[in-house]
Amino acid sequence: MNNTFLRGTYMLTIAAFVVKIFGFIYVIPFVAMLGEGKYILFEYAYKPYIILLSLATLGIPNAVAKFVSKYREKGDFHIINALLRSGIVIMLVLGTLSFLVLYSSAHVVAGWLIDPHDNSGNSIEDVVYVIKMISYSLIIVPLLALIRGFMQGFQEMAPTSISQVIEQIIRILIILLGTYITLYVLHNSPVKAVGLATLSSFISGLSALIIVFVFLYKGDYGLTKMKKSVSYKKLYRELITYAIPFIFVGVSIPLFQSIDTFMVNNILVNKGFSLGEAETVNALISLVQKIVVIPVALATAFSVSLVAYITKSYEGKRMDEVKNHINQSFKVLTFFTLPSIGALVMLSRPIFASVYGITNIESGSNLLLWYSFSPLFYSIFSVTAAILQGINQQRWVVYSLLDGIVVKILSNVPLVSSLGGVGTAISTYIGLGITLVIQMILIQKHVGYNWMKNFKILKSIFLQTLIMMVILLPFGLISPAYKSYLPQACILVIGSLVGGLIYLFMAYKNHTLFSVVSRGRLEKIFKRRKSISSDH
Repeated sequence: MNNTFLRGTYMLTIAAFVVKIFGFIYVIPFVAMLGEGKYILFEYAYKPYIILLSLATLGIPNAVAKFVSKYREKGDFHIINALLRSGIVIMLVLGTLSFLVLYSSAHVVAGWLIDPHDNSGNSIEDVVYVIKMISYSLIIVPLLALIRGFMQGFQEMAPTSISQVIEQIIRILIILLGTYITLYVLHNSPVKAVGLATLSSFISGLSALIIVFVFLYKGDYGLTKMKKSVSYKKLYRELITYAIPFIFVGVSIPLFQSIDTFMVNNILVNKGFSLGEAETVNALISLVQKIVVIPVALATAFSVSLVAYITKSYEGKRMDEVKNHINQSFKVLTFFTLPSIGALVMLSRPIFASVYGITNIESGSNLLLWYSFSPLFYSIFSVTAAILQGINQQRWVVYSLLDGIVVKILSNVPLVSSLGGVGTAISTYIGLGITLVIQMILIQKHVGYNWMKNFKILKSIFLQTLIMMVILLPFGLISPAYKSYLPQACILVIGSLVGGLIYLFMAYKNHTLFSVVSRGRLEKIFKRRKSISSDH
């Protein structure tokens, strides 16, 4: 297995986890200061922004990584240079146009989210305001994503990792300090605080853009090599062919979640809920979704680097190498994702209570329990979609995802009407499940990949997870006996430590740990620690 692949992937993984964890932690004080009723304003702004951002970038950043990887393998640096220089201009133009579209259509989008005639929840003016504030980010972020994708095509993951972490830190500082000052120092409205929180994406994005340009300026990316004429028409025809599937992949998880944000209020209000009550359910769904996407960070990191590596191997006709990349990806994916799901299932109540408090602990923890399996669906999708793109089967990524989205929308209405918020989880499983079946069949057909090849190690990981869940069962059973925050937090911390240690111990004994970490590297670490302790 290529060590560069794992090293680059782990670098992105660490950064992705740091970003996700920071993005998860800040929500706790943010919601505490605002309350769920006003926090949903943040989601109203964020969900349409993410969709439009994916359309604004046209999937080009990840397509650029694939494109650069391909022509770097061929040594055609003049094509890579032409792409970068023209891409910067195009991203700035698309970003500005997207900003104008979202800003000018804020009132229309707000009308899709809430009933302007229902005064029991947030007003239409509040929703319009926060959407307009977040729209400024669209000017900066597409260009930032392009430069990151360019450097990933050179298998340079550090610029992306470092800039993502710094961007998130700046964003969170602005959100939390700005919210505190707005509410408790200036004594302004929560709506103004949410507006500042959404504007933070623009400020932090600008900071990250400066960082990646510094890396670009200092790095050796062949920007001065072989200045030859290039057919831009041919260049962008190929790039757009790569880009279209990336649009769908990039927006897939936010789109599945946004479908719920846009549909839940209307479905529940038609069922007899007031707008305020429907918004509370909508907010809880969004908060739970923030928890379950944390384990998906690993798959997201893998998918980013996997496209470039599989493309390079596939273009070089090294099919065994392609299969090795797939094997390694699914081993690492299941090693981390399955125990995360086990912990979510057994500790859903203390997790929700520790993160968001005990006010809505019954409905919130029940939602989290139903959403516990979604990380596996999202993670597998991220990897299978990356594989199909790496082997030039982009159109099937689009077709399979469209099938899943249509099923999700159609099943959402009856399921949410009958089961409330829980229905959104079930419709996600049905829709994504159909997408995954289609993609896995196609990978088996075009790569000749045998999914049963990993059965032995998957069986071991599943058994380890099952034993861990049995050990965590007492922690889950005693949780309902406590009605305050501190006991729930203690149950979560102790349960997580015990479950994590047991899982790692079994992984070491069963040798599944060595499928994700080199045995030689682990032995070197242990020997180094022993030598340090003996010296003392």
